[in-house]
Amino acid sequence: NLSLRKADYLAVGGFDQSLGQSEDFELGLRLEKAGIPIVYLNDAHVFHGSDHVDRQFFMSRAQRYGTFESRISHKHPDMTNANPWRYLFQMNVLARPAVGAAYVFPSVAEKMISATLVAAEKADEIGLEHLAFRATSIAYTMEYYRGVRAEAKSMLNGLQDLARYLKLKRSQND
Repeated sequence: NLSLRKADYLAVGGFDQSLGQSEDFELGLRLEKAGIPIVYLNDAHVFHGSDHVDRQFFMSRAQRYGTFESRISHKHPDMTNANPWRYLFQMNVLARPAVGAAYVFPSVAEKMISATLVAAEKADEIGLEHLAFRATSIAYTMEYYRGVRAEAKSMLNGLQDLARYLKLKRSQND
């Protein structure tokens, strides 16, 4: 959720109507490229109704985010924060193998994701909310990377995107 000047919105072309999801994220990238300052306000509040009540919808949304954010990455190949592989390096090292497996073996990952969500529900039932949240986050991220893989059309194409991300990240750190 954000607010911005109408002139800035129009100057960068508004929302990309070809995207089925993440159009707000992509708009933010174009605003950033245009040099429009993005300011986080601690005192600003928003009330946003959640649609995360249905597991199937929630997981389907995760996969769509992976798909559309991959497309966005190709629109903005010069921006590391547009590349879906950035999340892999932001997450706990111990969770990375599960996420990698979801990318490499997307059909097997469906069962892994289901089992992870069942474990999260059980953890929640016995009062281990923190563990339940972590497990749900891992399942969501696994589903996200199934979307990344689907959009890549092959493991090799996706790994080339990963290599592009690592090269760009390395060049920005030099």
